[in-house]
Amino acid sequence: MPGIRTFTVTPERAEYFRRFDGTSTWPPHSQAIRFLYSAKATRSAVVGEFDFPEGRMRVEGFDAEHVGRIGDWFRILELGREVGYANPPKPAIETTSNRGFSSPVLPFVFLAVFCVPVIAVTLLSLAGALPSLGGSWIAGVCILPIVAVGLVLSGRRLRWYSRVRARVAETGERMPHGLGLVD
Repeated sequence: MPGIRTFTVTPERAEYFRRFDGTSTWPPHSQAIRFLYSAKATRSAVVGEFDFPEGRMRVEGFDAEHVGRIGDWFRILELGREVGYANPPKPAIETTSNRGFSSPVLPFVFLAVFCVPVIAVTLLSLAGALPSLGGSWIAGVCILPIVAVGLVLSGRRLRWYSRVRARVAETGERMPHGLGLVD
């Protein structure tokens, strides 16, 4: 059974085991990541072990691939700090709906491409070139701010993503799971 064994040192010595069964949305390794992050855990020198303010935690019952994914998630946070982010964005946590794709490239490209026809329809409608569409410019005026905010936010995440990937290439280490274009 996959879970995390916690060894506390303060305020008193104790040992606990937290089991993760998985749900229809969150696989067990994603639940473990959320649990470790909420405990302010950081990677230790031993694979599958994490330090946290009150002691240490050990990932148990997961196969090697999932132990690696858990460690990679925290490595990406470390890389974000290495490239200059005091509070780096959290990497995507795998759910059943986003399994295999965590890259910010696709959302940015989708929004950029979507923006072009919205602007074109809005401008053509305002110029009277699309009289049959009537008030289609209203939809464009309403949608454009939402698309603009999405572009800015996904652009910021894409910048972080590019800087972290460049840092991995610079150090020559293996690309952590979650930084590939498709994982």
